[in-house]
Amino acid sequence: MALAQPGLTIYLNDVVLGEEAAKTQQEVEAKGAAARLVEFDVADAAAVNQGLDRLLKESGRLDILVNNAGITGTTLSSA
Repeated sequence: MALAQPGLTIYLNDVVLGEEAAKTQQEVEAKGAAARLVEFDVADAAAVNQGLDRLLKESGRLDILVNNAGITGTTLSSA
């Protein structure tokens, strides 16, 4: 949220866009920044390339990338 400043455009990505993405979009926009949602799986290199190509075509550039991908504990075993 610290990056959400008036005059900036923030692209928000998730593998499946849902309520949380829409909520975050609203929070970013409430701070005065534009927010765009882009859906692709960061574990799929081809999908990442396609998503970034679309983003660059729309915006013309990418100044900052914050990678916050993670996994859930549902498939992890405790050894």
